[in-house]
Amino acid sequence: MKHFRKSMLRDFDMLDLGLMTYYLGIEVLQTSKWNFICQRRYTEEILKKYGMSESNPIVCPIVSGVKIDKDEGRNLIDKVYFKQIVGSLMYLIHTRPDLTFFMSLLSRFICKPTETHLQIGKRILSELGMCEINEVN
Repeated sequence: MKHFRKSMLRDFDMLDLGLMTYYLGIEVLQTSKWNFICQRRYTEEILKKYGMSESNPIVCPIVSGVKIDKDEGRNLIDKVYFKQIVGSLMYLIHTRPDLTFFMSLLSRFICKPTETHLQIGKRILSELGMCEINEVN
């Protein structure tokens, strides 16, 4: 690896910044035995952006007995706001694979989101507050 690094520095105009620590919202810690990635900072940012940083954390984003369907024409909400929440949560799937099912469910309603869908999105955000550390080893 050292030989490759020296070769690259010699042949190209570049700097060696050492081990990566933060890239595209993902925090990275590397040792000789393992790699650790998390999006703690990004999670805190989106909780703050959507006014959920002080919300009470919950364990499960979906309430049993709630019917999640298209609810055509009833209580439609701002699509842009809903898409922003879904997009922010989708980016977290890199380090939170446990969100995949919920995001698959929510993304089905991206064209005609209702108040129920928004509440589920906000419950998912609240669930993020439950996890002190969001990580993948």
